Amino acid sequence: MSKSPLVHYEATGEGPAVVLIHCALCDSRQWDEQVASFSRRFRVVRYDLLGFGRSPFPVAEFSDADEALAVLDELGIERAAIVGNSVGGRVAVDIALAAPERLRALVLVDAGYAGLEPPEEVRRYNEQEDALLEAGDVEGAVELNLRFWLDGPRRGPDAVDPAVRARVAEMQRLAFENYLALEGEPGRERRPNGVPGDIRCPTLIIVGTEDQPYILDAAERYAAEITGARKVDIPGAAHIPSLERPDDFNRLVLDFLSEVPVT
Repeated sequence: MSKSPLVHYEATGEGPAVVLIHCALCDSRQWDEQVASFSRRFRVVRYDLLGFGRSPFPVAEFSDADEALAVLDELGIERAAIVGNSVGGRVAVDIALAAPERLRALVLVDAGYAGLEPPEEVRRYNEQEDALLEAGDVEGAVELNLRFWLDGPRRGPDAVDPAVRARVAEMQRLAFENYLALEGEPGRERRPNGVPGDIRCPTLIIVGTEDQPYILDAAERYAAEITGARKVDIPGAAHIPSLERPDDFNRLVLDFLSEVPVT
C-alpha cells in the first residue's frame, strides 16, 4: 500500500474508475464539465497536484505518480483509466511506467514529453515567467500564461471564451500564490525509469490544433512510440481542449473508454 495522500481529492459516481489530472494552468476545477458527464457511467476521481489548488507545495523529495497511487489506494481502486492534460499527462505517463498493472487505459491531452528539448520560444516564455514572479507580478505572470498556453501561438485573446479565460486565470493565480508563499525551494521530484515506448495499455492521444508546436510534436512522438496508440486532433482549441471544446472532448474520451475492457 502507498502512503496516505497529501493531495486534496474528490470522487464522484459509480462504476469503473477514471482519474483526471489537470494541467499546470489549472487545478482540479478544470474538470467540472467532465465530472458532470463522466460520473453518469464512471467513478470519477480528480485531485489537485502538489502545489496546486488545495494541495500543499512539496518541500521534500516527492513523486506525483506516488501521490496518485496513494489516492487510488485510499479509495480502494485497483485499476483505473488515467486522463492527464499537459503536466498532468506527463504524470499519467509516470504512473503508467511506475505501476502499469494499475492502468486499464491512458488518455494524454496536449501532454508534455519529458526529455524533449524545448525550443527557443518555450525557453523565452520560461524566462519571462521567472522574471515576473521574481518581481512579484502575479497578474503579469497569469496573463503571460494565458497568452502563451490558452490562446496559443496563432490566436489573440478574443478567440477564447471570456468565461474560460476568467476560470483559467483564477486557477493559475492561485497556483502562483501558492508558489510565492513557499518558504525556501520546492522539493525535488522523483521520477520512474522507463520510456513511453514501454507503455502497453490502450492509449488515446488528444491534442488541440492551436497549441504550441512543441506540444504538437510531443503528441506525434507519443503516437509513434506507444504501441497501438491513437491520436485525435481537436480543431479550434489550444492547450486545454477540455475547457474550450468540452462536448467534443467528452465524446472522444467516453467513446474511447467504452471500447476498453473493464477487467
